[in-house]
Amino acid sequence: MMSLLNRLCCAGALVFSATSAQAALTISAGTTKNVSCVSGVCTATAKTAVLNKNDLETMLASSNVQVVPGSVATDIVIDTGVTWASGYGLTLDAYQSIAFDEPVTVNGTGALSILTNDGGSGGDYSFGPKGKVTFLSTSNSLTINGTAFTLLGSMSDVQNINSDISGNYALANFLNASGVKNWVPLGTDGMGLFLNEGFEGTFEGLGHTINNLTVNLGKYDYAGLFGYAGGPIRDVGIVGGAVTGNKYVGGLTGCAEGNGKIVHSYSTATVGVGSASISFVGGLVGVSRGIVSDSYATGAVSGVSQVGGLVGQNTGTISESFATGTVTAAGQNDNYKDPGAGGLVGFHHTPQALIENSYATGAVSGPANYRGGLVGSDDTEDVAIMNSYATGPVGNGGSEVGGFMGCEAGGNFSDNYWDTQTSGQNQGNGCYGGEVNGIAGLTTAQFQSGLPAGFDPTIWAENPSINGGFPYLIANPPPQ
Repeated sequence: MMSLLNRLCCAGALVFSATSAQAALTISAGTTKNVSCVSGVCTATAKTAVLNKNDLETMLASSNVQVVPGSVATDIVIDTGVTWASGYGLTLDAYQSIAFDEPVTVNGTGALSILTNDGGSGGDYSFGPKGKVTFLSTSNSLTINGTAFTLLGSMSDVQNINSDISGNYALANFLNASGVKNWVPLGTDGMGLFLNEGFEGTFEGLGHTINNLTVNLGKYDYAGLFGYAGGPIRDVGIVGGAVTGNKYVGGLTGCAEGNGKIVHSYSTATVGVGSASISFVGGLVGVSRGIVSDSYATGAVSGVSQVGGLVGQNTGTISESFATGTVTAAGQNDNYKDPGAGGLVGFHHTPQALIENSYATGAVSGPANYRGGLVGSDDTEDVAIMNSYATGPVGNGGSEVGGFMGCEAGGNFSDNYWDTQTSGQNQGNGCYGGEVNGIAGLTTAQFQSGLPAGFDPTIWAENPSINGGFPYLIANPPPQ
């Protein structure tokens, strides 16, 4: 299990303060200590406090309970499973952050309220690999930071989001989509058009997954669980299944607009496109114009142009994220001369585009030009890539092929690396002479012998048994 210090110190993905990580009220199997419970309100009385889970569950059997670390302990950590079956509610009221490292299960009609930054700032709530919130019924009540959420208990419930694309929704439990036919991507009509401005609400997975979803739009655009998203999507995993469409195709969403923030989400689905000349296809997001943070994709991705292991075309920010799936691009054509295929991003585009603290390990191949281990290509002098790396094999064939980037038209680069051995490429950039300041080659042994220069040890770590010994993100470790 990741320590609270490691999980809460990550800058950029889920923004917490390093100092708050030292102080927490922890709900655990340990003896209650430094907590005062009066009239259903349990308050921390010291910087480090423990509330025993059995004591909490006993109180919830007969009354509402509010857990408050206050400015003394600042954060709440769920370090052991908590379950209750009464009609009473639990309020987790944090001065800054809440970390769900273990499950919270509401087996009765009770409510859950999650409140962060109650007096503090810079905090958030997060779900560890085992963390999730599960409800007995969709009639239960969930409130997050004062906003009421509609609970979803079936794929039919999820599909019905299209009847109110501005609502706030949360998964009440894990969902198996293996029997779903003719999925209509959320925010669209399923025939290449988005509804109004697409999905504009908030989708909260609560640490759950949607498994075995098949989306096949054939000749139509905007394919994924979501087709066109202009609102936040967070804390959800798409496991297995396959997503195909004409263009704008992603394991989670085909397109994420400016307010389409993707946080702590992932996809393992296979993703591909039809015969469109420009495919915009990514393992997680086809086109991202917003923020992707603390997320990843592992499925194989294939397309014609602008193909990326995580994002097909990026015009926003990608941080603390990675991709491991293979990327295959069919090649350029007369309609588009700069396709781009990359292990993380196919086409890194517009002056606002930023990639930081991210990596890719998947193979990139195909006859397409502009192929790179991390990014296929960029087209402006103001894009930025910082503190990132690539290790995947980049196949020969075509032109403008590099271990890190297929071709850079300019930009701001610092502390970026590629593996000169695993990539099979002796140059990081495939055009303009190959040399780019801020992009350097390392051998596999150099990568595995310690963090590369410029990598922040509060964000990155190395362990021989994790990620093949290559650097990994502390707050977003690879699945084991």
